[in-house]
Amino acid sequence: MFVGYEDKPQRIENITFKKHQLELSLCKAFGPSYRQLPKSETFMPCSGRDEMCWEVLNDEWVGHPTWASEDSGFIAHRKNQYEEILFKIEEERLEFDYHMEANLRTIQTLETIANRIANMTPEQKASFKLPEDLGHTSSTIYKKVIRKIYDKDRGFEVIDALHENPAIAVPVVLKRLKQKDEEWKRSHREWNKVWREMEQKVFYKSLDHLGLTFKQADKKLLTAKQLVSEISTVKVEQQNKRLHPLTPKPQEQLQYKFDEPIVLLDILKLVTVFIKSSNYSVNDREKLSYFFQSFLTLFFKLPKETIAAAASEKSDGKAEEDSESLTESQGDQLGPNPKKRHRDTDLLRDVLKKQSRAKKDDTTESPSPVVSDSDEPDVSHEADKSSELWIKTLPRGEEPSSSEQQGPEKRDKFNLFCNTTIYVFFRHLRTLYERLVEIKAMNKAVGEEIRSRKLPQFAKDLNLSSHQLEDMGVEIKGDKDCYKQVLDLAERLIEGEVEHQWYEESLRQAYRNRAYKMYTVDKLVQSMVKHMHTIVSDSRTSEMIVLFEADRAQTTSTAKDQILYRIKVRSLMSTDENMFKIALRESDSSVSIQFVSLDDLTINDQQSAEEKYNYYVTSYVMSYPTEGVPASKLNLPFSKSFIENIEEEDCDGLARSGLKVSVCENSFRLFFEADSHDEYTANTVFNKKPEETSKKDRLEGLKALLDNEEIGWKSSLDKRTDPKVLEERANILISKGASAYLESENLITTKSVQESAPDVDMEDVAVPASGEETSSEPKHPATTTDGEADATILHEQNDTTVQQDANDTTTEDTTIHQEDHTMIANQDE
Repeated sequence: MFVGYEDKPQRIENITFKKHQLELSLCKAFGPSYRQLPKSETFMPCSGRDEMCWEVLNDEWVGHPTWASEDSGFIAHRKNQYEEILFKIEEERLEFDYHMEANLRTIQTLETIANRIANMTPEQKASFKLPEDLGHTSSTIYKKVIRKIYDKDRGFEVIDALHENPAIAVPVVLKRLKQKDEEWKRSHREWNKVWREMEQKVFYKSLDHLGLTFKQADKKLLTAKQLVSEISTVKVEQQNKRLHPLTPKPQEQLQYKFDEPIVLLDILKLVTVFIKSSNYSVNDREKLSYFFQSFLTLFFKLPKETIAAAASEKSDGKAEEDSESLTESQGDQLGPNPKKRHRDTDLLRDVLKKQSRAKKDDTTESPSPVVSDSDEPDVSHEADKSSELWIKTLPRGEEPSSSEQQGPEKRDKFNLFCNTTIYVFFRHLRTLYERLVEIKAMNKAVGEEIRSRKLPQFAKDLNLSSHQLEDMGVEIKGDKDCYKQVLDLAERLIEGEVEHQWYEESLRQAYRNRAYKMYTVDKLVQSMVKHMHTIVSDSRTSEMIVLFEADRAQTTSTAKDQILYRIKVRSLMSTDENMFKIALRESDSSVSIQFVSLDDLTINDQQSAEEKYNYYVTSYVMSYPTEGVPASKLNLPFSKSFIENIEEEDCDGLARSGLKVSVCENSFRLFFEADSHDEYTANTVFNKKPEETSKKDRLEGLKALLDNEEIGWKSSLDKRTDPKVLEERANILISKGASAYLESENLITTKSVQESAPDVDMEDVAVPASGEETSSEPKHPATTTDGEADATILHEQNDTTVQQDANDTTTEDTTIHQEDHTMIANQDE
């Protein structure tokens, strides 16, 4: 204090450090529930860890539920509406059990109190009071029960009466509680029946969480727009994955396998059943049945007898025998000779031709928007025009090419060029095939699973299991072929004998949640038959099938044949319509589908460089644009403005083609051979007819020509005779004198233009160039004079005055061009 120091207390605040909050929604996600922590969080120091902790503990991923927060508690995840029904049933049971148990506990408590009151004297009863918990452990259970039985307001009055006057209130409340217990037990028994029925209905549906969403999505996924968008998206993705522009383009977009011919026969049965039960006319039903049978025979080379047996279903045993024989000897039966196959597929051509003729007859009777045969393009003429060779090919040297040595080989791959309708029809066929194959693959496992299922004894005693499917005859049994039972149910569904809900329930109980793709089998068959009807009804689409039939009948084929086949199909389509190629390879029963653009190759399976070269030359020599060469990269070696727009028939001349070229096998570059050329001699130079003009127009044209300053009558006048020039020279003479006048005269150079009459020879007026020798009688004598004198020369033939300046050493003459001469002569006429 004596030095002036005051010891004041120091206050130090304890400021707590809050760790920053990490926003997990901004971190990298892995699935819906996990987020990856940043490096700053992962490598934070931790003093309580040893080496083993750093090795085994997770520091990188953290759980982050998206459907709930940590403060909201547990929320059950419900997948469909049927699972929600089960949850509600459990909640109702819980509520019943809760209130019944609480009521029973309250009855026990009040019975104890009632027994005590019964042994009391009136004075004791009058002074008897009950505590808050009624002398037991819980002080809330009885209150909830009383408020449940009585309403909220009267419940508090009853509770106060139990505390203040229990001798009177307890017997009354106890009687009411027992009465309510009987009501709740009776209601519980009634609700148990309802709950059991609801559980039996929705139990298997609640387990099938994919079936409901599949039925809604399947309708959208099988539309024509979605199927076309799917294959186009795959093609774009394949092109984007190309690492280098020189990498070959991807070939096919979709790859399938058809190694189960028996499944195709099952599809035929379903389609036949649908056609018979449909609302189409009798004629249309017959055409649709014949078309599908012929298509299976044509495309997959299935025996006609087996297909007819499967479609007629005269006897199940015979159809089964045919199916077994088809499986055992598939190689022999799927490859009949070409003549037999041609006879078998004649039916398809007859059906399509009949449809075309019937459509033509209908158009004659009544107008129809359908295109008639007369409006169709001449496909054969278009193909013949495209197949013409604009250049002839010669063998390289004396040895024939390898393709000529080998000759055409037997075909293993067959192409079907088609439009969107046929493509969508084939995709629906493939989708139904995949689903049936998937069900058939589970046949053995499902049969064993069904046979191993046993109900508990108490369920049998209490009759808790449902026998509804068995009573309706739609239950799938494990002691029989499950796949055939599913097909039988599908046929009954299509015919309308079985309701859709029982069909689905039968599949759920047998296959659990693995057969949900068969729920829409009737819709899929309906859509497939709809596109079949479009193919048969549309003349252009049916003509594509006929073209495929002709190509399928050929055991050998060349690149030229396939290109012409594609051209024919393209001529049947509009310019903005999509083209697809469905290719079947018989060796492995594989089918590939390609979205064909205008610049895509018709055949893109060339392996060696020689095969690619031969294919390019084959396409190059045809009149059709060369395949594989983008039209956007083609540049003409001349300007189109130099080509006269006339018809080819009007060109009269002589042409000789003798130019020889060679194509490099490695770079495909074109080389011209020496001592070879093409000739063309035109008989007419200009065959354009002159336009008809009136007399007035001709006079105006002549006047404009005569008044022209360059070639008209003014061109021969001397500039010194111009009034302005004369006036200017006069002023110089008066003001500056004679010397200035002569100097200004020397600066004026006159250029004369000689005009000749129509009968003047052009050679007579030609002026020789400087330095050349002139004839003995020069036409234009060049004169050189002294500085002050002017030389004047009078030409005897055209009376043109040429004035030569004294300072000039050369004479500049202008020769009338032959074109101007001709124009003046025409104007004079």
